[in-house]
Amino acid sequence: MIFKSLKHKRKKKIKAKFIAFNELFYTHLTNFNDGFIRLACKELGLKDSFSYENAYVKSENGVQVFLCPHTLLDESDFISTEALCFAYIKEKRSHNFGVLFMDENYSFICFYENDCLQFCKNIPKYSETFLKDKSQNELLSFLNDENLGFKELLQRFSCEQFFIHSSSENLIQLFKNNFFKNTQKLSSNDLKIMLSNASKDTSSSMNFNRNLKKDTNSLLKALCASFLLSFILASAYPLYEFLSFHFKNEEKSLKIEPLSEYELEDLEKKKIQITELKEYLHPSFMLLNLKNITQKLSASELKILSLELSNNQIKLSSKASQEFENFIQKLYSSKDFILKDKSQENDIYPLILERKNDR
Repeated sequence: MIFKSLKHKRKKKIKAKFIAFNELFYTHLTNFNDGFIRLACKELGLKDSFSYENAYVKSENGVQVFLCPHTLLDESDFISTEALCFAYIKEKRSHNFGVLFMDENYSFICFYENDCLQFCKNIPKYSETFLKDKSQNELLSFLNDENLGFKELLQRFSCEQFFIHSSSENLIQLFKNNFFKNTQKLSSNDLKIMLSNASKDTSSSMNFNRNLKKDTNSLLKALCASFLLSFILASAYPLYEFLSFHFKNEEKSLKIEPLSEYELEDLEKKKIQITELKEYLHPSFMLLNLKNITQKLSASELKILSLELSNNQIKLSSKASQEFENFIQKLYSSKDFILKDKSQENDIYPLILERKNDR
């Protein structure tokens, strides 16, 4: 009976979802290299890549990169954006196709060649809400907008089929009559099937959460290994000497398997995170700030109520006094800090200082 129940045990259901396009950051890079995540953040003006997870697809024309803030992620097995998963919408369809995706608060257009995303464009001006109750002429005016360039894009990507996700049947029919005959509606049910098919491979680069369980398991394994090693070293130091000698002699005979594409990408991400953490939490950086600020406080004979070191900033507060005014004057001539913010709460002055060489 036990074996029978195990045999018929249901397979764990994959938790999957899409994140709204307007919640993400998107860019196209012409080159795919080890530092493409850092480059994507630079292109998007994001200073802290450590606060985002990435999802991407690459092709001969480069790589399409989406970045998602950690605050939007949960413990789902698969989290992505519709734009990356349209290759899963239909079993029988062309390999070169386009999609106009209209949502209540946002919209975008994308094109695929050989089932791979090649182009994606946000359309912030238009949405389902904006186009609601519009006349046929107004809808046609939207489709003819030169900034969208539908006709040019259809030719550029040799489009053979087009899909539109919209509640407006008039919009779909107008596009079919005026732009592309082989146009079909993309229903909400089609999106559910698309998500189900795409989420079967949770290790895919399209999944923002592909490293979630890997990171958790790696951390647990690392903690267990650290505890075990600490126990061995503490209880038998001579054994450590033997092990060290043994490993050194056997090192040449070790066979190292080549890393997979996902492991290489994960390794590069870890390198970037380590570098940023060093910059963010470097002890010498914190001590230097503390040393410099205490010297200035001492020189001004100022007593403070609070002191907080945060990233490249120092936050402190003090009561109004002549010593406080002297301290402020010294800040203006300081080569180390700049006074970024000064406010007043009753007779207490909170200050925010920033290191000059970090601006």
